[in-house]
Amino acid sequence: MRIFLTQILVLTSIFSYGQELTTIKVSVPNKTDEVFIAGNQKNLGDWQPDIVKMNIISDHEREISVNLIFPAEFKFTRGSWGSEAIINKLNEQPNFTLNEKPNEVQHYKIQGWADRIDNYSTFNTFLIKSLFSKILNIDRKIYISLPENYSNNTKYPVIYISDAQNLSNFEIAQQTIRQQSNFRNFPETILVGIYQSDRNADFGLNKETIYNAKFQDFIFKELIPHINKTYSTSDYKAIIGHSNGSEYNHHLMFSKDNPFNAFINISEELNALFPYMDQSWFYKSRDKYEKFFREYSGKPITLFIASGKYDIWHRLKAGKIIDSLYETSLNININFKHQLYSAEHNSLVGKSLLDALMFIFDDYKNFDAFQIELNKTKNYQQAKNNLIEKTKKYGDYEMTIEDEDIIQTIVFNTKSFEIFQQWNEIENPENQLYSNLILGDILTDIDPEKASEYFEKAIEEKDKEIFKFLPSIIYNEVQDLHRPKKALEILDKILAIDQSKKLLTSYFIAKTSIENDIELTQGKRALKYCNANFIENRFFTINDLQKLNKK
Repeated sequence: MRIFLTQILVLTSIFSYGQELTTIKVSVPNKTDEVFIAGNQKNLGDWQPDIVKMNIISDHEREISVNLIFPAEFKFTRGSWGSEAIINKLNEQPNFTLNEKPNEVQHYKIQGWADRIDNYSTFNTFLIKSLFSKILNIDRKIYISLPENYSNNTKYPVIYISDAQNLSNFEIAQQTIRQQSNFRNFPETILVGIYQSDRNADFGLNKETIYNAKFQDFIFKELIPHINKTYSTSDYKAIIGHSNGSEYNHHLMFSKDNPFNAFINISEELNALFPYMDQSWFYKSRDKYEKFFREYSGKPITLFIASGKYDIWHRLKAGKIIDSLYETSLNININFKHQLYSAEHNSLVGKSLLDALMFIFDDYKNFDAFQIELNKTKNYQQAKNNLIEKTKKYGDYEMTIEDEDIIQTIVFNTKSFEIFQQWNEIENPENQLYSNLILGDILTDIDPEKASEYFEKAIEEKDKEIFKFLPSIIYNEVQDLHRPKKALEILDKILAIDQSKKLLTSYFIAKTSIENDIELTQGKRALKYCNANFIENRFFTINDLQKLNKK
C-alpha cells in the first residue's frame, strides 16, 4: 500500500511540475449562458471548445480554478468555435494570454456571442442590425446606440462612426456621449456604428481610385435614409473617422451633396499610402483641401482634426498642413479647429474624442456666448432667443430649471439694472416670485439706489420678513451708498414694525453708529441693550458685542 501511494505522489509531482493554480472569472450577459474555456494545454482542453466547462457562481458569473503552465493562452465559447465569446472585438478575437500567475482573480467581461451578433444587444447598450445594401449588393452590419431615454416624440442628432468593428472606438464614443448627455452638457444623441470587415475595400484609398464612391453612396443614399426613417432624428448629423477613416471623411466633406454638419477626423492624412507611392497624389489631396477652404460657400459645417505628436510622421504633417491651409482662407462657413495631443496613433482616439465632441456641440447651451452677447447688446430677449435657436439646431430642446438658474446668475452678474429690468419684465412680469425685499437684495451692488427704493417700499408695507434682510439693507446704505445716517433712520423705522426683534435691530444700530462714529449716544444705548438682553442668534455673537464694547 505504501509503495502504491509513493507511486501516486511521484506521478502527481511529475504532472504538476511548473503548474500553478489560477482562478479565472467571467461575467456573462445571460443567466442561461454555459461557458467553456479552451486553451493551449491539457487543463484548458487543448483548444477543444467544449471540454472544460466553467462553474456557475451566480446568475451572471462563471468561474474556474485550474492548474496552468505559463504562458497560458485561451478563449471562451458556449461549446463551439462558432459561439466564441465577444469581449473587445466582434471578429477575430485574439487569444487571451497570461505570461505568469496573476496576483488576483483574472476577470473578463463577455459582451455577447459570435453566433448571436445579428440581433444581439451587448449588455443592452447598443443594437446590432443588418441592412441590405443594393448599392454594395451585400448585407452591412450596423450598430445603433440610442439615448437611454429615447422617445419617438423627440428629435435627436445622429453621429456616425466608421470602423465600428473596433469596439474600443465605438464604445468610447458611446460612453462619452451618454455620460455628457446625462450631465446635460451634450444633447441626447443617436450613435450609429458602421461595421467594416474590409475597410480598405470600403474606403478605396489607393492610387487607382483615390476613394470608393460606392461606399459614399451607401452612406448618403441608404444608411442615412434608413436611420432617419427608423428613428426620430433631427437634421443635425456628424461623422467620426480615425486613421484611414479620417481621410475618407474629407472626401465625404468635399462632396457636393454632403449631408453632414460636422466632421471629426482623428489622425488625418492627405493620402493613406504616402510616402510609399508617387508623391504627386499627396499634393493633389492637399490642393483639394486648399480649394475647399477657399471656395466653399454651402451650409455651415464644423471640422475638428486631431493630430498626435507621436503618430506616424506624415499623418502629423498632414494635420499641420491642413491647419495652415485654413489659416490662409478663414472661411466663415467652416468652423475649424486643429488640436495637437501627446499621443500616438491609437491612443489619440481616447485623448481627443471628448474635445472633438465638445467642439461640434459648441452651440449647445452655450451660456458663455449668451453672456458675451448680453453684455454687448444689452438685449436680454435677443440673447436668450439666440441661445435657444442655436441649441435647437441639434434637435428638440426645452430649457430646464438649471438652465434658467444659469441665465439668472448671468443676468445678476452683469450688474446692469437695465438688463435686470428686461429679465424681470420677461421672466417675472408680475413679480410673483420676488418681493420688494428680494428685489432690493438682488439689486444691491447692481443698482444701490434702486435697491434702497425697494427696501423703503418693504418698510412702508411693514413686511415682517424685513429682519432677515437687515445685513443687506445696512450694507447697501453704508458700503454702497455711503449713507450711515440714512441707515440709522431706516433702522428706526424697522424697529417700529416689530418690537420683538428689538435685539437684532439694536445690534445693527450700535454697529452702524459706533463703526461710523455718528449718533454715538444712540449707538451706545443700543449696545447697552444688546449686552443686557443677548441671546444666541444667527446674525451676531457675544464676541461681536465685545468688539463694539472696545471701540
